[in-house]
Amino acid sequence: MPMNNRLMRPRASGFDPRSISGLALWLDAADTSYNASTGTWTDKSANGRNFSQSIANNRPIVASVSQNGRALLEFNGTNNQLIHNSNFLQVSDCTLFAAYRRLGGTFGGVISSATNADRSPGLLIENNVGSVRGHANFSVAGAGTVNAFCIFTGTVNAGTTTAFVNGAQVDSDAASSTLDTGGTSTTIGTYRQSAANYLNGYIGEIVVYLRVLSTAERRRLEAYLGRKWGLTVT
Repeated sequence: MPMNNRLMRPRASGFDPRSISGLALWLDAADTSYNASTGTWTDKSANGRNFSQSIANNRPIVASVSQNGRALLEFNGTNNQLIHNSNFLQVSDCTLFAAYRRLGGTFGGVISSATNADRSPGLLIENNVGSVRGHANFSVAGAGTVNAFCIFTGTVNAGTTTAFVNGAQVDSDAASSTLDTGGTSTTIGTYRQSAANYLNGYIGEIVVYLRVLSTAERRRLEAYLGRKWGLTVT
């Protein structure tokens, strides 16, 4: 009996964030894109937005623990940060995803403008929980609690923020000011550097789009991250 043609088709290679338009940044600790000896995390989006740290003592390390068998970067909550020398997050509309685990600390940056102003998008730890920043507001959610690895999503739509944890919407806030355009760089692991708001925790993956994704697109990204990092998303 001949084999069913459907069974003879090659297996799908899996979802790739680059298949959705507007991708600005894709950082993935699960492969070899982070060079611990130079402190450089290579952008997989093909946009060349690599993040780096020239000071050896300020570099995150590859964690001794893993998530779903995949490598994580560990940020010490004291001085670890990676920097990209442009502020591509100074936009009114974007969608940001992070797979991370907070270990403690009241404040900390996942990805954010390096300026001390609070009016450009980013994903942060604010008052012990995850939040998404828009235009001078924080949409605060129950993400980033101690020992809880999660998929945290933030959308910024003309400054209005909406937060999702493992695919479920948890908060939304209207914009309360205007977009800041004064920053010159973007950081991972801190925000408001002068205030020492450093992340204490692990980051597995960061994906950024410079537009508001549709619900179907957002859910596709969250499903991809959930499967990869061993979490159930709704």
